[in-house]
Amino acid sequence: MNYYSWPVTRRDTPGDLFKNTLNLVKRHGHYAAAEKILDYDSPEQFDLRELTNYEFEFHAHVNKGGSEGIYIDCSLHGNFDDSEDTWVKVGTFKTLQDDVEAFKIMGELAGAMVAYCDIYVNANADRYTPEEERKSMMKQIVIMDKERLDRFHALFSAHNPETTRHWLRFLLDLTIGDRDQYKPAFDALTERFGQVTEEYGPEIAQALYHNIWALGIKPRDLPTAARYLHDGHTVMELLEWAEKGML
Repeated sequence: MNYYSWPVTRRDTPGDLFKNTLNLVKRHGHYAAAEKILDYDSPEQFDLRELTNYEFEFHAHVNKGGSEGIYIDCSLHGNFDDSEDTWVKVGTFKTLQDDVEAFKIMGELAGAMVAYCDIYVNANADRYTPEEERKSMMKQIVIMDKERLDRFHALFSAHNPETTRHWLRFLLDLTIGDRDQYKPAFDALTERFGQVTEEYGPEIAQALYHNIWALGIKPRDLPTAARYLHDGHTVMELLEWAEKGML
């Protein structure tokens, strides 16, 4: 996963989300079988709304075509913007084949799209954070001095203000709002990330930094999470373990 520092938050459209998720599927080697049989993939081109909320599920349904072939219809269900809509199309895949093997391949592609959409949104959650939540997060960075923030950001080749604000808000929750403990807690977080970078490398530290949105890992658990990633486990597996309190 490559991360970048964005000076301004960029929002995705439904078609953008489809294309960026598909790029991850391709990059991680889950597209070769489908590529051989696909007639086309088509990101949504007409609904150009900006996605401003992350409280949605990505659905990829494999369906037999009305007259020929197999389709994967991809859509979002839940809260994805400020409208009252709860469903939006993001894209479609089609193959002209309709045998059992083709259904199996299309099913595998659908599963990969669901998995990598979650990974993509978690890594770029600043694009999907509601505006009111963004404003509330702004307050957290103001009470942290620039020297500490610079020392923290120096650990990462790419950092994002929104991601850092999530870490700051998370620490404030952990310290139960005790401002006397807040800056020492941030220093401890910086030290832990330094240890992870030194022992497991900057890429793993980068992945853990960006996935605060999904994982909510306490500073003391960072080395354990880093070891799991180093051993070949995925961020998705870490998410499942974090939800079960296993980190």
